[in-house]
Amino acid sequence: MPPSTPGSSTSRPASRAPGLTLVELLVVLALMALVAAATAPALGGLLSASRLQTAARDLAAQARLARDLAVNRNTSTRLEIDPAAGACRLWQLADRRAGRTQAGWQPAEGGLAAERALPEGVRVTLAGPQAGSVTFAPDGSAQDWFVRLTDDRGAGQLAVRVTAVTGAVAVLGPEDPGFGALVTGGRP
Repeated sequence: MPPSTPGSSTSRPASRAPGLTLVELLVVLALMALVAAATAPALGGLLSASRLQTAARDLAAQARLARDLAVNRNTSTRLEIDPAAGACRLWQLADRRAGRTQAGWQPAEGGLAAERALPEGVRVTLAGPQAGSVTFAPDGSAQDWFVRLTDDRGAGQLAVRVTAVTGAVAVLGPEDPGFGALVTGGRP
């Protein structure tokens, strides 16, 4: 250790250890809580919109599957929706000539045709003469059909539409032409 010279101090002033004080840490936590509280409602709306879009896409996929099954199996296929149960199911028209023991509507065969639940927080509104179901003929055609889906907050809505003759399936939003007429009961 070097000798000390007169007028110099061998002791150093106390230095602060690196890090945050408790007060600084509490201020940062309070700011994070404020930001989280301000963004939470917006995130809830995004989740609700995502659930609604997922439900509409799933229902449209089931309608397309029903059309494909009708064409590929050369038999009428029906997509049936039960809003109370929040589920949809595919049915096929069977006849005895196809080797079935019973004729009439039977649950569609295959894993993809199993009953599917609609996501929680999504309401289905049925309208029209064929409200709860749409039937696809062996040539892929169907009757005009649509269902409206709304989120549990009532803020968002989408429609799934099947067009007659072609059996084309589409998901429509409020910005799409004809959406207003569909959801109010008119013709697009």
